[in-house]
Amino acid sequence: MEDDPGSKFKWDSGKIETLRHHEGSAAHQRSVQHKAAQKVPPGSAPAEKIIKQLNTKTFNRLEILFRNAHFLAKMGRPYTDFAPMSTLDKAKGLDVGTTYLNNNSGKVFTEKIGKVISEGIKEDLGEAKFMSVLCDGSTDSSVAENEIVYIRTCMQGVVKVNKT
Repeated sequence: MEDDPGSKFKWDSGKIETLRHHEGSAAHQRSVQHKAAQKVPPGSAPAEKIIKQLNTKTFNRLEILFRNAHFLAKMGRPYTDFAPMSTLDKAKGLDVGTTYLNNNSGKVFTEKIGKVISEGIKEDLGEAKFMSVLCDGSTDSSVAENEIVYIRTCMQGVVKVNKT
């Protein structure tokens, strides 16, 4: 039998009983299962498929909740509308799960959305050689002040307008 330099075991006796005893041992069975598992193509193991399904389900639930938070932010609605809006989605048959169905989650989701948008704008501004900025403010009938800023950049002949 040839020696494997990576192996810590060496069989140097020629007794067939020793070989049969080892073949039936738990350590050998685990080794055989481990070797067989290495031959399974990535993504086809049952456990891996289940985890991917769970991750997809969780992602789909969070996508609905993030869209709700984004809608509320775009419409200037309060975070207190987040939980009832998610409950409405549940009543419509959408799978929103049972977690993150509170007003604080709406606030956290909105902050994360804002961070992603801000990072994109910072990246655009960092790459742009030229930009123009237009800002305006107003007060509506409820005496709430509204500020809007448009940043226009041109990179490689493509004009892009960011609204904040």
